[in-house]
Amino acid sequence: MRENGLGFMEARAVIRPPPYSHAHARIAGNENFDTEMVKEYIENDVRSLGLSFEDLASDAYINHDGKTFWLPALAIRFAGHINAVSKMHRDVSRKCGRLVPKTPEIELPIDYVTNGVHNSWLSEPVASCSAATWPGLRAL
Repeated sequence: MRENGLGFMEARAVIRPPPYSHAHARIAGNENFDTEMVKEYIENDVRSLGLSFEDLASDAYINHDGKTFWLPALAIRFAGHINAVSKMHRDVSRKCGRLVPKTPEIELPIDYVTNGVHNSWLSEPVASCSAATWPGLRAL
């Protein structure tokens, strides 16, 4: 913001298209902190950008209670696109649309990238199996 002389909303519009947030973080990480603790650590930096702490923190609230600063909520609201780890996970994540109110579920910017597992992570019995010895297993 300082480097390019942008206001908060301008900077947000500039960064929004490329960043991705991974919806998996909502389930696995789901990091949240007491808002007063976060304020203690970042308020001066936020003020140096010409913002009040509340300008930024309001995007990190889920229930708008102001008590809990949710990092996944902040990331999702600033991301132009959100990845889920599977098609089913995308569908489930879209049902959690309260972070982006007034947006129809089908229009939430969540898609999926199915995770893969490298064969070096497989145990010897599984790695040595073939479709013939284990029905339903695709050849690795």
